[in-house]
Amino acid sequence: FGDNMMLGQHEFIKGVARVIRVSGSQCLIRLNNSDHKINLVSVWNHSYLPKKSDLLQVTYKDVDDFEIGLQIVQLNPTRYKESHAEIYSWARNSGTISGNIYVDRSVCNQRYSPRRGDFVKFHAVECEASSESLQCIWRATSVTPLETVPGYQRAVSTSLAKSEEDTGSLMKDKRGITILGDTAFPQILLDQKTSLILVVTNNGAEDVEITRIRFPKDSLDSDRSNGYEWTGVTKIMSGSFTEISVKLTAKNPGRDQQPIVFYFGDFSIGRILQADVILTSDLNDNSTEGCRFVRNDKA
Repeated sequence: FGDNMMLGQHEFIKGVARVIRVSGSQCLIRLNNSDHKINLVSVWNHSYLPKKSDLLQVTYKDVDDFEIGLQIVQLNPTRYKESHAEIYSWARNSGTISGNIYVDRSVCNQRYSPRRGDFVKFHAVECEASSESLQCIWRATSVTPLETVPGYQRAVSTSLAKSEEDTGSLMKDKRGITILGDTAFPQILLDQKTSLILVVTNNGAEDVEITRIRFPKDSLDSDRSNGYEWTGVTKIMSGSFTEISVKLTAKNPGRDQQPIVFYFGDFSIGRILQADVILTSDLNDNSTEGCRFVRNDKA
């Protein structure tokens, strides 16, 4: 599979390859069921080196030479994402970041050693799920503690919504307002939509109004982030309730944790939504072969 493109007077093709091995500047990739050895110096222009199981978009040209076969002119990650998230698990020198992202100690900067619950900023690229990546479909290429304690390279556990209120306080019901409902979406296929209902009850003596609802998740790759939106009645009479429907558009495979913050004038209440986005092939094949090849049309 691939796209044709014109560079100068020559026709080039785009395809997706998997990294088999990297040694220094030499990289072995598998493209169209054939292995190709490449010198990264001339075709790779990124601040990190690819690793085994990474998925790469390859720009190449077929050459009428049996020994050469094809001419590769450029390599790029198929997809990437850059955002903030929590260290979900950690053991010895590797672990995972929320959102199905594998992280190795070697990509952490400033002598930072992660631990579970730390909040970090990361850059990650798409990879094929494997035992080396703890079955994750993303691999972090850089991890930075979002905030550190002076004198220690330790990230302060915080929240995506820290600017709104302290994490513990934000998640608590307040002033007679309670928010109930399952915050985990049903498992959903990529490019599909689903929804859940959150029930906001006013147990106070006065009427209240939801003045704003936000999904405060910072991402520089917004076109690839899952989409969230809400609908519902915002005015709640005393002793009554309203139902807020939260809709998810699945754009990014893997596990996702998304804060949602309800504003009631001078105070706010938050919850953490959870989504598990899978590819169509995951329903029929639990293996990792052939289910992670996604083209990057932006490259």
